[in-house]
Amino acid sequence: TGLKTEDHGSVVKRLFYGKLCQRISSITQPSPNPSGSSVHEKEDLFSQLLVNVADEGFDLYDGLSGRFDDVVDFEDKKARMETSIVDPPPILQIQLQRVQFNRETLEAYKSNAYVKFEESLFIDRFLSNADPVKKERSKEIERELHTCRERLSQLTKGKGGPYDRSLVNTWNMLSQQQVINIEPDFLRDLKLEGQALLDELVDYRAKAASLKSAVENLWKDDRKVEYELCSVFVHRGSSPSFGHYFFYSRDLPDNPDRWLKYNDQDVSSVPKSEVLADTTGSTANPYLLVFARKGANLINTIHRTNYDEFEMDTTDS
Repeated sequence: TGLKTEDHGSVVKRLFYGKLCQRISSITQPSPNPSGSSVHEKEDLFSQLLVNVADEGFDLYDGLSGRFDDVVDFEDKKARMETSIVDPPPILQIQLQRVQFNRETLEAYKSNAYVKFEESLFIDRFLSNADPVKKERSKEIERELHTCRERLSQLTKGKGGPYDRSLVNTWNMLSQQQVINIEPDFLRDLKLEGQALLDELVDYRAKAASLKSAVENLWKDDRKVEYELCSVFVHRGSSPSFGHYFFYSRDLPDNPDRWLKYNDQDVSSVPKSEVLADTTGSTANPYLLVFARKGANLINTIHRTNYDEFEMDTTDS
């Protein structure tokens, strides 16, 4: 490229690095003085954002919210870690952490959960200079939403779950068998318990949807810092140890509605519906999303040079 090593490094930093502010404050021993509750605060560079892949009703904004507001262990105590973007990078890389750890089997596994994302991403809510009142209200709603989703996960993803289906199947089996004499009251209570669980799931799903809508409505007018999706890297396979990789690239800047799929030696044009598709039930899932700052003109996907336009001196060859 003709760049010196130090120049190349500065180009990489200039394009891919931004700056975060991280603040860790005590949860277990709150101070009456808000300024005195801070345990640790620092600014640091970052080249990508890591987003944990969760369960149902999950999109990229949810993942980023969890990344920027989390509970961690700090000095043997529970603490709240709040992060914000001080200086957003021109090119923003978001890694979806699909490699998870099962504490029961003590083994790593790949999460195939669907994470919804769009062609545009607005990061205003995650900036250090975001409206503090909105930011605090947003965090309150998001924490309630997190609690709601945790309960849904307990009822649908726990060992032996989903429990609503388990109770229904158990009732069907016991009520139809003729080997064991079962008290009618027990069957009645089992059926009622199954219905109560179904009702609870309906209520929690409705509550989660309402809270999610409240968060998005809160930030609907904050759309100044926009990024456009330019690449999506995909892993196909059920195990984190092996599989097949391919990626999609958006034909920027000339054909933003056109996407190209690079799969080994094959390159094909695909509709954006394939790139943004709901991957529920599939082992082919995005694990890295690359966004470019809107209007920065950083991406030129197809860059060809017509050498016929140049006069080539071959006298020395």
